[in-house]
This record gives sequence, C-alpha cells and structure tokens, in this order.
Amino acid sequence: MENQRTIQTILSLETGNQYEADYLFDNQDEREAEIFQLRTKIEERLQKGIKDYVCLYCKQPVAVRGRKNLQTHSTHFYFTHPYKSDDCMIKTVCRLSEEEVRCIKYNGVKESKLHELLKNEIAYYLGFNQNSSVIVDKIYKDKTISRKWRKPDVLAIFPDKKIAFELQLSTTFLSVIVGRTLFYKESGIFLIWVFPNFSLENDLQKFTQKDVYYNNNFNVYVFDKSAKEQTEIEKELVLKCYYKEYIDLNYRVEEDWVERFVKLSDLTFNYDNYDVYCYDSETEKQKILDAIAERKRRKKLIEKAKENKVKIDDVLTVLRKFYLNDVLYPFTETFLDTIETEDEIKDLNNELKFSTEKTGFISELFFKRAKPFFLAFICEHDVIEVDTSKISFNGKSIIEELITLQYVDFRNYSSLLFRKGYKLTKDDEDILLDLSKDISDKENYSKWALLYFLSSISKKEFATEIKMIDYKILNPILSLKRKFVIGANFENLKQVCNNVFEYHKAFGDLFIKALKIYNVYDKLLSEDKKGKLKEKINKYYIESPKQETKYNEIIFDLFPELEN
Repeated sequence: MENQRTIQTILSLETGNQYEADYLFDNQDEREAEIFQLRTKIEERLQKGIKDYVCLYCKQPVAVRGRKNLQTHSTHFYFTHPYKSDDCMIKTVCRLSEEEVRCIKYNGVKESKLHELLKNEIAYYLGFNQNSSVIVDKIYKDKTISRKWRKPDVLAIFPDKKIAFELQLSTTFLSVIVGRTLFYKESGIFLIWVFPNFSLENDLQKFTQKDVYYNNNFNVYVFDKSAKEQTEIEKELVLKCYYKEYIDLNYRVEEDWVERFVKLSDLTFNYDNYDVYCYDSETEKQKILDAIAERKRRKKLIEKAKENKVKIDDVLTVLRKFYLNDVLYPFTETFLDTIETEDEIKDLNNELKFSTEKTGFISELFFKRAKPFFLAFICEHDVIEVDTSKISFNGKSIIEELITLQYVDFRNYSSLLFRKGYKLTKDDEDILLDLSKDISDKENYSKWALLYFLSSISKKEFATEIKMIDYKILNPILSLKRKFVIGANFENLKQVCNNVFEYHKAFGDLFIKALKIYNVYDKLLSEDKKGKLKEKINKYYIESPKQETKYNEIIFDLFPELEN
C-alpha cells in the first residue's frame, strides 16, 4: 500500500516509552502543531548528536518525514532512518542521499532570479537605516564554533545585534532549517525566515512554512508587493507578519490568523534564546489554556462541593438518629466510610464543630454518661475530630471526673478519652502522682496503672485495646517491674505468677522474660518453699501452650526492654 509505514514503532531512550506511528500521526488536522514540533525536536537532537528517538529494532535514530497528496491535500507522515544509517531488518531500499537532494534543491532555489531579486531588495531597504551595515551572500564563520560556517542571504549588523535574513521560495529540508537555526543561535545572531508569499489556507501552506512558524511562535514573515510598497512609504524595511491569535470561547480555544505590517523596531528580540517575534502567540495561547483549566478546576470544585454536601448531610442525618436512640444499628458501622477525601473530612467537621464551638457537647457526653454508645462511636472514628483538651464541666477537668467513677466506668471512659488523642496536663500529672503514693488503695492504684498505660502509648489506636489485656498481662508485668502487686487482690508477687501460669498461659513466655529481666525470677523461686511455683513453671514448659502475639506491639510499646 502506498501509505503503509515501514517503521511502525519507535522508542524514546530518554523515557523508555514506545510510540506507535499510526497512533502519533492520527488526527493530523488537530495535531498538526504537535507533529511539526516533534519533527523539529527530533532533528535538533540528530544535529546535536543526541540519541533519543530510535528505531525499536536497530536502536538507530529516526527522523519524521511527510509526503503530501496533491489531489487530496492530505499529508502522510512517517518515521524513517536518516541517510547513511547502518543496516536494519526493516530498512527500506537505498535512494538518492538526503545530502544530495538538499544541495540540488536548496542551491537551485538560491540561483533563481526571484531569490536574487528579493535578496537584493531586502538588503537595499535595510540600508536605509544609517546605524546598520548590510552584507549579502558572504560567508559568516563564528570563531567560537569550530569549522562551522553559513552564508546568509542577508546579514544586517546593528550596534546592539545581528540579524540574518534567509529567504525561502520553495520547500526546504527540515535539516536545513534546523541546522541554520542552531548555527545562528549559537553564534548570537537573530534569524528571520522570509517568504515571498503566504496562504492562510492550511492545505496550501508548504511544509517549510509550517516547519518555520510552528517553531517560531506561530509568526510568519513575508516580503511581497504590498510589503515593498509599505517599505517605500516608511523609508525602512517593512515585512508583512502573519501570526496566530487565540480567542477564549469559554471551554475551548479558537484560533485565527492576523496580518499586519511590521518594522524591525516592532519586533521583540529575546536575547536569552535568540528568538524573535512580532506577537507572542504561544504565551497568549497558554494564558487562555490556563484560564480554561482554572475555570474547569473551579467548576469541578463546585460540583465536588455539591457532592460532598449530599454525603455530609446523609452522615449528619444518621448521626442525629444514632444520638437520639443511642442504638448501634447495622448500617452505623459503615456509613462513615463514604467520607474519604481530606476535603470531605474537613467539611464534615466544619458542620459538627466538635473541635470548636461544640466542645461542650462532647464534655457533657463524658461527664453525664447518658449516650455511651454514641460517645464510643465518636471516639473510635478518627474521621470525626474532637478537641479533647477542652473537655471539662463546671470547672472540673475530665481526669478529676473519671477518678471518681466506679472502676468499670472508669476503664471504659478513660479508654475512649485517650483513644481520641487526649494528652495529660500538668494538673493531670499531679493527680496521677497523688494516686501512685498510696499503694494500699488497690482500686485507685489500678486506676493509676491504667492511666499510666494510656498516657504512655505511642499510638492512640492502642487505647481501646489496653483494657483487653491490662489484667491479663500488663498489670502483672508492671507488678514485676515495680516489685509490688498492681491491679488485683493478690497478696504478693508469687500469687500474681500463679495466676498468670494458671489462667493466662498465652502470655507465659513474655511473663517469664519479664521475671528474669526485672530480677524477680530467682528470688521468687528461692521463696517458693513448697515448690508450687516451680511446679507450675515446669508444667508450663512441658505443655508449651500457644502464645498470643496480636498484642505484642502494645506490650513492647509500654515495656520496650522486653522486645529484645
């Protein structure tokens, strides 16, 4: 088939991405700018010796070429191996070298009468400016660029800059355009490509023109009859400039060609990269694209806010029902799962205000204990934010209140408080100190132990699990560490040991480790006159019961010395 592409797949060595030719060159009308910019980008890399876009099979650089159908005005783009590349399993047959074609075509155009006429006319009109010197068809060689030279059609030298004018009367190879552009940029010379005419009909525009304007801020310079007439009037060189202007049509960009006469003084000369333009089309287009993107972003935010409000209203409805009945319905466990994003969490808490003006509401739940299930739900779900530092009632701190409760309620409400991230205040620490002084009051000492555990954990998520193991293993270990009984009605440490080996064998290995680390093991065995403790330990070793490990993180958090 005539339009069948030989190279179907290329590889970018820089990114590792693969590109399919048929995909890249689809929708050519819409992606024409992208295709021509890609042509230039690849050619620049070829001339700079940068190996990036390569044939997938032979890993040699490729170039983008195009062939125009004069009947349909459509263009067939394709990838090709540059001339003199090594053999490849999919390489096409040899043809006339690109260098030969370039020389024949480019030099042939330069020898035409029209080219000679326009070149001399431009030079003549540039001469109207007394501050410039004009050179025609002279080799220019920059000393800083070894062995490289060019012969610009016209070179105008001003006190502050040099401008090369290159005439294009016919199709020129992309390599010529890129090569000259790079040379002049590296030499610190501004380059203006000049055409004898330009059609606003896209299908009638030449490849060369597109290679130029797509990579020169969408600016095209023409020296035709009307420009010559305007030059005679102005008494200085005037070019006709065509440039793309973009219109913001809400959510899409409309483009149109604008035509105007320009003098050199009307142009912007960018010394950073030696670009020259009449109108900064790319920047203006980007401003419009950014504005459209911002409108889309705001629209999306508004739509998202509406969605969030629906979610939040549903959650608030369930919470109100839950509060009124204080019954944990089946759906109550999962309805908060709909609140997922940071914005949704923020909006929900702005409605609840439990961390701002409604902290008194949470305080009442702790102090009056009228809605225990609802309060537990609030405390155990991190999506709902509460400022626990503001929990007080009638001037009384929450810790003062909890100490007065019966032990069952004390354990539940203390766990919930610290699960919500409560931190001890200086006054709280003084209360705990007073509790720890009287070891004869076993209940108060048990309260101290629980508050000690809750305030010492590194993760608030541990708080509601501590009450699952404080009697089983935490209090026994703390008893060994402090050398007196904590949290149980036992008379001595030996009874604590007997209880662990009798009823909590799943923590036996850790308990034995604690016995030895806290230097209690040998002492208790020496005091075990009847040998009952030793008998229990030996029986434990023989039975070797399975150990409970799910709480190890909490235990090691409170007693890090047991981890190693």
